[in-house]
Amino acid sequence: MASSSPEVLIKEVLNSLNLEKYFDVYASADHVVRGKPKPDLFIYTAGLLQVRPKECVVIEDSKKMVSKQQRLQE
Repeated sequence: MASSSPEVLIKEVLNSLNLEKYFDVYASADHVVRGKPKPDLFIYTAGLLQVRPKECVVIEDSKKMVSKQQRLQE
């Protein structure tokens, strides 16, 4: 999981909803220099998973970000 939310909040939400077991890794904007809309967070997370960004699924709630992620996949 890659989220622009702070790491503390990601941990809190995943733990409180008992979802942490469904994610092998998670990364926040805290882990990269350039956050969204730059692809750095997604590329960093793909690296943690040891896969290419093209092999990842991006679920986004912003129309603008969906367009940017589509370009990243090309």
